Amino acid sequence: MRIRTYNQLTQLTWMPVVFPINAYVFEEENCLTVIDIGKKSFVSEIQKLLEKAMKPVTNLLLTHWHSDHTAGLDEFHSTFPEAEIWISERDCRLLAGDLSVSSEEKLPIKGSLVKLNYRPDSFLAEGMKIGSLEVIATPGHTPGHLAFYDCMNSQVLIAGDALQTRGGLAVAGNGSWTFPFVNFGTWDRARSVSSAQKLAALDVSYLATGHGKVVKHPDLSKAVQKAKERI
Repeated sequence: MRIRTYNQLTQLTWMPVVFPINAYVFEEENCLTVIDIGKKSFVSEIQKLLEKAMKPVTNLLLTHWHSDHTAGLDEFHSTFPEAEIWISERDCRLLAGDLSVSSEEKLPIKGSLVKLNYRPDSFLAEGMKIGSLEVIATPGHTPGHLAFYDCMNSQVLIAGDALQTRGGLAVAGNGSWTFPFVNFGTWDRARSVSSAQKLAALDVSYLATGHGKVVKHPDLSKAVQKAKERI
């Protein structure tokens, strides 16, 4: 397990060399917010951060339903039963095993599902705020994918798999052959590009993704242009 801190943001990484899976803890004035929980082992590390900060964990925000972002959900809920757990309503259906798509969505769903006993019943949508983190709808990697942006203080963007930094900064579905796994799980590459364009308009000091290192002052426009050329 690797742990790194960037101002208010702490990155937890499992298997950092082979297949980095990230979770994040965002420190608010009076509480901690966790973003994604792809491994059970993250929970014990979050407990240590709680004890160090002397602040409660009040929320878990899920960027999307894939197992490498949700596998520790049951363990988290058991350990922090008072914390509210959030996901988009669309991806909650996928988390429950309903992989059907609408006529408008068309393309088949991709990605792996882990069997869970607990399912979130609090839903996030564009423009909502949890503490100082604003919700941004970023469909593409999954139909209900979300990103979270602190526009008030640290200008941190937690992008989930809308973007990746492992193998180089890239839009979902357009990553390097050296780390193609986000590509394999991406549902709609064209929508991924549209969502990345939205994120590129933000003033970002720290980009945190589901796979790879946190990047300072990323050039998102370059990654978007490269992805557009590949569609």
